[in-house]
Parts: sequence; structure tokens; C-alpha cells
Amino acid sequence: MRKYKRPPIVERAFSVGVQIDEELFHRRIEEWKDLLQKSFPEMETITEWQIKVTQKDGMPSFDQNHQRMSLKHRFWKGGQSNRDKGIQVWRDRVAFNLVGGPANPRHYEELEEFSHDWLPRWADHFEVKTLRGITLEYVNFISFQTVPKFASENKIDLKNILNFFSNLPGPGKTLIPPYNFEINLGITETPPMRFSAHLQNIESQPGSTLALRLDFKATTEGLGRKISLDEVKNELRLAHDLILQEFEAYFTVQARDSFGPYDSGT
Repeated sequence: MRKYKRPPIVERAFSVGVQIDEELFHRRIEEWKDLLQKSFPEMETITEWQIKVTQKDGMPSFDQNHQRMSLKHRFWKGGQSNRDKGIQVWRDRVAFNLVGGPANPRHYEELEEFSHDWLPRWADHFEVKTLRGITLEYVNFISFQTVPKFASENKIDLKNILNFFSNLPGPGKTLIPPYNFEINLGITETPPMRFSAHLQNIESQPGSTLALRLDFKATTEGLGRKISLDEVKNELRLAHDLILQEFEAYFTVQARDSFGPYDSGT
């Protein structure tokens, strides 16, 4: 797999799912905040809601029996406009985020080192022994800044950027926004894995520059498996290899050449 000097990747995120006793979590989270304060001074707690909407007499209605509230604790190095890396903690999940961009593309190895430094500390602090698998996500930003040869402020030539759109059936078609699509695949190799790709327009103010977000996600969660901390590194590496394969498959040769590939010996 080739590496690139200017890949359109703006963020990498690695997370694991887990089940922690609620009383233990609330007892330990304040101590965890104290541990992270020096390395990640930007902290915030966000309330998240999961709700279920049903229909009653043809009208949408909130199902009172399927509402769930959870707290997300976010710890960042760098402020809102210059975030570098961060850790996000829920009672049933921990995530490690590495933020970059065209001028600072970062690399998978940095995320691997960062997460493997803090994951054992988190597991020890919250007495975690087994995990429900891993999830790795890459966020690609498609805009004039990342693909200048194929984009302007108000137009993106997706047919020459993504193979997914390179052969539209029928004559004389032009792609127009919104460019949304989502695809999910099951990988039957060992360990079993799932891959998904999601393309969407980035919401912006009227008259602003057109931009798209393409997310790649590889996960071994949701398959009824349990893994140990010792197995995380191998599954994370396999997820990374899968995303690299899909990156090469989704982006056209012309687009990948514009990302500045390193020589094979570099």
C-alpha cells in the first residue's frame, strides 16, 4: 500500500466497546479527569440522547420506553480551532482521536502509539478485562483544498475522484449535489469484520465553498465476540489494512496521484 504526502484524511479515530459497572464508572471518572488534566487540558462533558420515534394515528410520537441518556466526557490537546489529539469516554466505550489535515496529514502509526499508550491506563483505571471488539474510522475531506485539480468553490468533479461514480449508466449525465451514499459490507475473513463507507455533503452556510466528507469505518464489534487487550493491536492493524485497501479502491488513479504518493522505497 502506498503512503501519500497530502492524503485527504483529516481525522483518524480508534475506539473499543466495553461494559463497565455504572457505579464503578461514576466513582472513577472524576479520578480519570484528574489523570488527564495535564496532558489534555481541554475538557467537556456532553449529554447525549438516544430516542425512538413511532407513529400514532399517522403522526410521529416519541416512545417514552425507549429513551436513553448518556454522558460523553471529552479530553482534548489543543483548543477548538487547533485540536491535535483527544480521548473520549463513555460508560460503554472509549475513543482515541487523531486530528490532522492537508498541511499536517498525520499517520496511522501515530494513532497506534497514542492509543496503545493510553488504552492500558484506561483499562486498569476502570478495571476492564475484555472488550467487544475494535472500530477504526478515517474521515476524508473532499474539497478544493484537498483535491484542487478536480474541484472549484462550487463544483466537485466526483467522476474523476471516486471510482464509485466513474461509470454512470446511460448517456449524458452530470452529478449534482447532494452527493450522499452509504454502503455496508461484511468481511468473512478471520477475524470477521464489517466495512462501511458514507459520503455526505458537509453542512455549511449558503454561498460557502462546496465540500464533502467521506467516512471509512472498519469494525469487529457487534459480532458477538470478546477480545482481550492483548488482541487489540492485531485487530486494529487488520482494520487499518482493510481501510487502506478500500482507500485505493474508492479513489481513482488520478486522484491518488494528486495526493503526492511517496516512492516505493521511501
